[in-house]
Amino acid sequence: PEFLHPTTGIAVAGREQAFAQIQSLRSSILMQEHRLDEAERIQRNIVSHQREQMSVEKKADGALDSGATWGRSDATPVARAMLKLASIQKSRGSHECVKSYGEALELAQRAGNAELEGVVAYQLAGALIGNLPRYGENSNHSDGLPLRAMRPRVGSPA
Repeated sequence: PEFLHPTTGIAVAGREQAFAQIQSLRSSILMQEHRLDEAERIQRNIVSHQREQMSVEKKADGALDSGATWGRSDATPVARAMLKLASIQKSRGSHECVKSYGEALELAQRAGNAELEGVVAYQLAGALIGNLPRYGENSNHSDGLPLRAMRPRVGSPA
C-alpha cells in the first residue's frame, strides 16, 4: 500500500521502481486464487506503468520526441508485462488475449529478445489453435478478435 495511491492504484511519486514488482506479485497471487478479473485489472495497470516509465526515461535522456519509438532494451519489460496480461486473459477465456499476445510478440521482436519472442509465440499459438472457446461462443467475451484475424510473425525483425 505504501507504493500505491489509495484511490487510483497507481505508483506513488518517488516509489515507481518497486511498483511493478509489487503489483506483479499481487497479480500472481490473485491468479493463483482464481480472482482473474482483479488480476487482469492490476496487470493492465502494470502495463500502463511500464509504458509510462519507458517514455519518462527516454524523455529524461533527451532521446524521445513525439515521433520516436522505444529502443530495444526498453521494450522487454513492457513485453513481459503484456505477456502476463495475455496469460490472465487466456485463463479467463477471453479472446482479447490474442491481441495482447500479438502486442507482446511485437514488443519482444522490437527488443531483439529471441527467448522471450519464442515464449510469446508459443503461447500465442496455443491460443490460436483452440485452447479457447470458439469465437462468439461465450457471450461474456464475444467482443474479442476472431482467432484467425491475427497472423503472427515469428523470427527476428528485418
